[in-house]
Amino acid sequence: MDDDNVFEPVPKAEFQVNAVCQERIERRKIPRKQVRTKAKLIIDSDGTVLNCVVLNLTEEGAMVDVDIDSGISMATVAALQLETGGTFLAKPKWAAEAKIGLNFVGGQIISGETARRMRAAADVLDDRGIMAAIETIRLADNFNVKELRHLGNEAEASIIRLRAFLVGEPIKPSGVHARSEQ
Repeated sequence: MDDDNVFEPVPKAEFQVNAVCQERIERRKIPRKQVRTKAKLIIDSDGTVLNCVVLNLTEEGAMVDVDIDSGISMATVAALQLETGGTFLAKPKWAAEAKIGLNFVGGQIISGETARRMRAAADVLDDRGIMAAIETIRLADNFNVKELRHLGNEAEASIIRLRAFLVGEPIKPSGVHARSEQ
């Protein structure tokens, strides 16, 4: 091969092997979509967060590459939180070194659109404070996420109790949420 020509023809036998491999991939029940998306794998039992990269994705699962050999148990339940949006409840099907095959359990926990709205509310929280963030969440109709609704109500009730304490007013019990009075 001369130095100016960096491309060499692929031998016919190698081309045929690659075609056979491609054919095998096509026979899968659900085709895998090759991706390279940053994500977090949040272990349900202890809250451990593993940074990972999603290598492929289907409607039924994903293959991820974690930063370290996770030693993850097959009985573990975890949430796979994609950087591009969306969170899925998942159980490991297999693990080999730093790669883990995940099966999704049920549907998407948080949609990509809801995740984007939640990030926007976090930006408002950083820039303008808690009350503006709670209002942003309400206006974006994100309170359909049970945990988010609960956290928002708790935060608002805590702020109302804190304000009452600071100005010498009676403090309502922590179980009373601001919205429940209206």
